[in-house]
Amino acid sequence: MTILTGEFAKELNGLHASANVSAKRAVSEALTIGEKLLIAKKSSNDVELRNFMDDKLEFSRSVAYRYMELYTYRDQIGESENIFNAYKAIASVKKDQKQIEYQKSADRIREYKETGVKPEGYKKNTDERRAQKAVQNPSWENVPGENIRIDYTRLNAPELLQELGDNAQKWAQAFIQIVVEQGKTIDEGLMIGWFANAIETAKMTV
Repeated sequence: MTILTGEFAKELNGLHASANVSAKRAVSEALTIGEKLLIAKKSSNDVELRNFMDDKLEFSRSVAYRYMELYTYRDQIGESENIFNAYKAIASVKKDQKQIEYQKSADRIREYKETGVKPEGYKKNTDERRAQKAVQNPSWENVPGENIRIDYTRLNAPELLQELGDNAQKWAQAFIQIVVEQGKTIDEGLMIGWFANAIETAKMTV
């Protein structure tokens, strides 16, 4: 039996409204929404959850994913006074994680270049692309990870929003990969949805 009911939506919408009224309560309410959505996600498929978000919630899907992310990183946000500080804390944690993973990737590629054997943990997609770049550019190891082309078409919705954040260049690159290169019809509805997600995601990273 699905929990994605009208009553469930009413509860989430009420929490969201409460979060917008009081800055002090915002983090607590957002965490509650994130927890409930993650529970719902486990008992529903992706299509059901997306339809529920689009049809029943009074806040956008990107905001819903942000709430879920907030709960996922609940142990890293500390005693954040407001929702914006909480998201800044998450962004800092994610940046550190990205730098650590980038260094691990560089170490795996360096070992592969020196031995010709792919080390344990070698990632077929990201490490392979970076290894090819390393062959073309011997000084690749000093190139920041942000310069590596990301295949946005392989990311699911939460991962995509998390990766794009408030970076306009990334949103443009993702649009080209997901829409233009895939031959999708570009109409007003698509553009409104794309910009709405970009705006809402940027708000959450302020």
